[in-house]
Amino acid sequence: GSSSFLKITRSKSVPSKSGGGSGSRASDATNSKLDQGASSELSEPYDDHEHDEVDIAGVKATDVLGMTPAERELVLLKRKLRNRESAKRTRNRRLMNVQKLNDEFVHLRERTENLNLHVQRLIAENNRLIG
Repeated sequence: GSSSFLKITRSKSVPSKSGGGSGSRASDATNSKLDQGASSELSEPYDDHEHDEVDIAGVKATDVLGMTPAERELVLLKRKLRNRESAKRTRNRRLMNVQKLNDEFVHLRERTENLNLHVQRLIAENNRLIG
């Protein structure tokens, strides 16, 4: 698994929230970097610390209240990443189950055809012996 610590780099500049799309450029960049497993860099006017490490493992909803906006965003991004990975595992598991059922179906269809041929041969032999 991956580490439960993410490094945040903060600066005084404020990211632009204007324009359309799914969110800020900082959010999109962070999401992209988290998908690649890299550390994220955020621009937040909140803190002067050059590098902070935030433990985001096991964060509860009540813990989020005391977090900085950057820390909250990291918690949400981490949760999204975990959900994405879980959904991928679920899809893969479902595909494996479907493939297994399909293989079993093909095997049972072949077995049914073989048994039907055997029954026809037995009927033919029975008719020959009786007749």
